[in-house]
Amino acid sequence: MKSIFDGFFKKPDAPSNLPPSPAKKDSELDPRTLSARPDLAPHWLPELEKERVTPVKGGFRHSTAKHAMLHGRKVFLKCIDFTQTYTAEKRAFIDAAIQIQPLHHEHLVHVLGFSVVAYSTTFCIVLEYMEKGTLFSCIHDPTFEWTDHLAWRMCLELATGLHYLHGHQRPYGRINPSKVLVNSANQCKWNVQHLMHPDQNHDLAFQRYGSGDAAYMAPEALNPRQHRRIEDLLAADVYSLAIVFGELLTKRRPHAELYATMGFVAADIHIATASGTSSPFPADCSVQWPHAFQQLMQQCLHCDPSVRPPMEHVVRILAPLAEPPCQRQLTSP
Repeated sequence: MKSIFDGFFKKPDAPSNLPPSPAKKDSELDPRTLSARPDLAPHWLPELEKERVTPVKGGFRHSTAKHAMLHGRKVFLKCIDFTQTYTAEKRAFIDAAIQIQPLHHEHLVHVLGFSVVAYSTTFCIVLEYMEKGTLFSCIHDPTFEWTDHLAWRMCLELATGLHYLHGHQRPYGRINPSKVLVNSANQCKWNVQHLMHPDQNHDLAFQRYGSGDAAYMAPEALNPRQHRRIEDLLAADVYSLAIVFGELLTKRRPHAELYATMGFVAADIHIATASGTSSPFPADCSVQWPHAFQQLMQQCLHCDPSVRPPMEHVVRILAPLAEPPCQRQLTSP
């Protein structure tokens, strides 16, 4: 006898013409087999897979930054949780990691290798640990012990690191003291993680008024209508680096009075529309600088990108200024 419920509980016959189900995992993105990938295998760190990891306090997201111990030393882990991200994000992260791995310079944070952690759910880039944090925090820390020699040496370290990148036709983009990290020996190194997103570093769509970033950007970099070649991006780096030099040597934020008077949003807009006519530091700050460095700063901060010097020239001017005082006296005429 048929029931009125017949048909409600009956499973429909499976159609024979349906395509097969797609694979649930891309084999190249399976964390269990990442170590066998030809582009990752030479740099794989299997000893890290079972190490205990600790999330960085105050990190952007719980899973993106961690600490661990590797061969008895602390390392920084830039991570992506494969259980919480889409395939496109995973692929983009790994591709970017592979792009920055070959960059080796003593003043660029070193990529030590790759691994998976957290029960093989999280892929990570393993980087050297920089104990003192950002250069910005060091500059504005009243307890940090500064000497003139240390400040000039840091300027030279920044210049040589950027010279290396420019030699490989790699503009850094959006330079400011927060993009530089400092280790326990007070050595400065450019944060290589920033180079994982080159399009964002030069795309004005990512500019946010009120962040204070406008104080470090070249005038032409604030013009969204202007087409920018690789030469323009390199020249914009030189301008921004000079602003960091000024902040490092004076311990004052660029356009400090302007920000104090107008607030961050209004000051950023003012700087963006002033086309480089607003001086980032008071005139009396530079009178004590060596004449050669004063000239260098004028060139680097020129509104015309073609007038700004190449990084090779910046390094050449800074090299004698960064010598230890005793050595500088011996070599001076």
